Amino acid sequence: VTVVDGQDCDIHIEVSGLPPPKIKWSYLAEDLATNAKYDIKSDGNHHQLRIHHATSKDAGEYQIMCSNNLGRITGKINVRISSPPIIVQPLKD
Repeated sequence: VTVVDGQDCDIHIEVSGLPPPKIKWSYLAEDLATNAKYDIKSDGNHHQLRIHHATSKDAGEYQIMCSNNLGRITGKINVRISSPPIIVQPLKD
């Protein structure tokens, strides 16, 4: 998924299982929790990770691990950040 620098990035997934699986999101092998940067929501089988004001520091692979007593599965998605062109060094006379 590609998001413009500074905008929110929403990642959605639908997961099912019996018993209902536990869901865990991670980025760079670190578990994520709802805070000022991330918002994690679950509604039945629908799960969402929102990255607030995504920047180049947020680019990379995000994982969702779904598990119950019968097994575990992992989904992965790569987040890319795009930005408009900027002049790094102004023209000289």
